[in-house]
Amino acid sequence: MILHYFNPGYELSAKRRQAHYTPTKPVRQLRHDLATLPIYYAAEGEGVLVPEDLPMELRTEQMVSRVEAGDRILPWGAAPEVPGIGYDPDEMRRLASRERSLELWEKLYEPSLFGPMMPPRRVSRESELPKEGRWVAKLDFSSSGRGVFFPRSTEELQEMLRRHQELYLEPWLDRVADRGYEFVRHSDGGIDYLGVHLFTTGQGRYGASLVAPREVVLEQLHRQPTTPSHEEYVAHLLERLQGYDFHGYTGLFGIDTVVWRDGDRLRIAPSVEINLRRTMGHVALELSRRYAEPSGQTYLYEITSPQGLTGLPLYLTGSPLSDAPTLLTPILPDTRFVALLRPAPKW
Repeated sequence: MILHYFNPGYELSAKRRQAHYTPTKPVRQLRHDLATLPIYYAAEGEGVLVPEDLPMELRTEQMVSRVEAGDRILPWGAAPEVPGIGYDPDEMRRLASRERSLELWEKLYEPSLFGPMMPPRRVSRESELPKEGRWVAKLDFSSSGRGVFFPRSTEELQEMLRRHQELYLEPWLDRVADRGYEFVRHSDGGIDYLGVHLFTTGQGRYGASLVAPREVVLEQLHRQPTTPSHEEYVAHLLERLQGYDFHGYTGLFGIDTVVWRDGDRLRIAPSVEINLRRTMGHVALELSRRYAEPSGQTYLYEITSPQGLTGLPLYLTGSPLSDAPTLLTPILPDTRFVALLRPAPKW
């Protein structure tokens, strides 16, 4: 049986090529608290690997805590901690690196389509740092919004480089909106576009996603005309992805970008990053298909603190969605993160 395993923070395990790498406490907490999230995208007949301390009354028949002979673990992200994943340690390291995002930007960028832009870059020496402009600094092999910095001066950027030895720099943009474009790559190299995901971030960290019928999402996009347009951008992605080096990866992947203000014009950046794994966007699209498409309603899907949420209905029971916020993951005494749906959000 296929067992889905939610393992955010896999990037550092991939970096170290270590099957026995222990994630940081916040990452361990996130994995534990949201371990049941895969039930919202697992197919019929597939299971979900959950912690042993999850009470039986909060489990479904899909949930197991033990891997049996013949089971195949399908993780959130490929890392040496997952046996039988199908990639060797060097391949997993390459797939998790931000270097893939630099390669994608170079593959996508066309001045005639996106306008003049400073390219992102990797720097490891102070002489390579830009002398002017505003930049976003990122660490390689970081995730879940960690390892993202917004230096306010050249001196602060220099100090970050001294501390971390290497940085990935992106030009700061006057961000208006975040978008995620979700795909799947097949073993024969074919690529299917699955949909666009509208979401929010704060200081580089994921905030919330719009869960809505496809026509509602498209209406939202058309109320925000950009250069290139949404349709032109998707066509450009599909064309250029045919020549992009996936380093042997097959499966779900997502490309995050931003809508940014350039004077009186809204532009789409070529890309911010590529995630060669399942993404929160794929989860949001599946939630949309299951709950928004049949009902025509819209929801806000978010990862948040459980503070003040005790007593909300838990959707694992199979009860219908109500007008109140609905938990997607359980609250236990030591829970710090929960996923929930809020109906009829103001987007």
